[in-house]
Amino acid sequence: MMRCTGTAVFFTADSEPGKKGQFDTQYMDGLCISEEDIRRSVRKTLDEMAPGGSYIALFALKTPGRNAVVVDEIKRYSGRFYSHPRPDAL
Repeated sequence: MMRCTGTAVFFTADSEPGKKGQFDTQYMDGLCISEEDIRRSVRKTLDEMAPGGSYIALFALKTPGRNAVVVDEIKRYSGRFYSHPRPDAL
């Protein structure tokens, strides 16, 4: 199930009732947030949500250049959880 509140998106994982996670896009779009702060936030969300698989990252930042930082950190860090590519992505 997905519900939107402002720019934060909350997901409830069907496999674990009550488990919720989000990318805090309001935080990552903040004026005084550094690239390392964004990367740390991405890692925190992945640490909370990615174990066990089936987590799909969904985010949309308004500040130019920040979406690329998030994508880069997801690619770098998600190898801890998803070490094998999907068969249809080979």
